[in-house]
Amino acid sequence: MNKILIAVKDSKLNNFLVNNLLSKYFSFITVKTEEEFYTYIKNEETDIIICQTDFSHEIGYKIIEEVKRKIKTKFPIFIFISLEYVTPRDIRKGMELGADDFIVFPIIADELNNSLLTQLDKRKNLIKYLANKISGKSNIIRFPINEEKQNNNKEFSDYIFLDDKSHPGFYPLKNVMYIKSFGDYTKICILPKRKIVVHKTLTFWEKNLPKPNFIRIHRQTIINIDYIERFERDNGYSYRVYLKNVPVSFKVSQRYSQIIRQTWGVN
Repeated sequence: MNKILIAVKDSKLNNFLVNNLLSKYFSFITVKTEEEFYTYIKNEETDIIICQTDFSHEIGYKIIEEVKRKIKTKFPIFIFISLEYVTPRDIRKGMELGADDFIVFPIIADELNNSLLTQLDKRKNLIKYLANKISGKSNIIRFPINEEKQNNNKEFSDYIFLDDKSHPGFYPLKNVMYIKSFGDYTKICILPKRKIVVHKTLTFWEKNLPKPNFIRIHRQTIINIDYIERFERDNGYSYRVYLKNVPVSFKVSQRYSQIIRQTWGVN
């Protein structure tokens, strides 16, 4: 089920949306203040944002640029909605800033639902197209797609494609905190709270993830060095590493301990 974040100040509009959106396709979260809005998008994921044009005190439609800056995962479908008169220039500006659609008064429930379902289909088709572009390759891609660069070394600003059954899509590499191996499968932990299991080996990720941003510390573990909080001495000549925002520690095997000592000067 797709999650919708409803950001409107008008109570009648809020009730209209909650009562008329198709509950068999969507679940809803409503926020009424900017603080609630930004707190939610920082810590949670959503598939669609429906935002009233005057929801924010930001000039014009700058709220969408702030969302792009703050969001931690793939960018959701963004739809502006307005109860006031808007000009074609207003609509064009909203679309240029990155909105996927612009719904204006009078708002018809069937048209709104059709717009949401159409946007979801477009997003799914885009993901399929991009997934086919990298089929059999590294699962890593940069936007906009540049075939020449795509075949060169990967960069930390690139995206990783994960074929998750519930939310397949592209995620920023910088948000990958660690990867754990389970035989021919790997579990990928991504900010803020997502863990995705894919049919890829740890050796595959070690080969294709950009160095030195990602390092292997154990036969079962790769970590993103940006999330390293501290090292602690373990038994013998090995260590344990603690990552930011991760409640468990990870063992550094003796095989990889020398890299830790040389790189971070750990005793």
